[in-house]
Amino acid sequence: KGLLNKTRDRVGEMKSRYDNGLTKIRETQVQVDEMKKYLIELQPQLEVATVETDKLLVRIKADTEVADKQKAIVQKDEDICKGQAEEANEIKASCEADLAEALPALDAAVKALNSLKASDFDELKGMKVPSAAVVMVMTALCPMMNVKPIKVKDPNGGSKKVDDFWEAAKGKEMLGNGRELLKKMLNYDKDNMDPHMVEVVSKQTANPDFNPEYVAKGSVACAGVCKWIKAMMIYDRVAKMVGPKKIA
Repeated sequence: KGLLNKTRDRVGEMKSRYDNGLTKIRETQVQVDEMKKYLIELQPQLEVATVETDKLLVRIKADTEVADKQKAIVQKDEDICKGQAEEANEIKASCEADLAEALPALDAAVKALNSLKASDFDELKGMKVPSAAVVMVMTALCPMMNVKPIKVKDPNGGSKKVDDFWEAAKGKEMLGNGRELLKKMLNYDKDNMDPHMVEVVSKQTANPDFNPEYVAKGSVACAGVCKWIKAMMIYDRVAKMVGPKKIA
């Protein structure tokens, strides 16, 4: 009886497992059937999607070829731009090198003018016998202020009259109105100087004696004017070189 009971229990457990297995098989069969049905329904959609995907791949290939061509064009433009940028930087460096000569001289000239007073010009005007250096500076300043020389008898004799810039410089357009003269010099239109005037004045400034140290021996005020005139000529020369470079 004991053996029979054990055998019944074992057989019962085996039957239970068998029943559970059958249940799982039935459930799985239902799921498989549903999946088959879903896949059958999905098949037309997959076929349509495959066709669309093939078309998309063709379009992507064509777009990629266009993009590669555009990339080549852009790369070429980039190389050109890079070359232009390098050239522009070279021009910029050249401009800065040129201006390095003019700007310090210009700053020094402005400082020299700021140190002058209207009374300094009154002092110059009052000179009965100006030094050669003072006359030289006034001879250069008159054309810059558009003051024409006065015709006087040639001190060396002769019937012809000669140009006297010193007498012209003492007029109201220059030393006769020191305050206004200083104002004109400080606000001088250095970017639009007349080429002929620059040529005339440059001949004066080319004289080795046309330097502030030498002129200061005759007049400290006139030395400041001398420094300003030289700076204006340097600025004009540099501006003519820098102008085309700035445009470039």
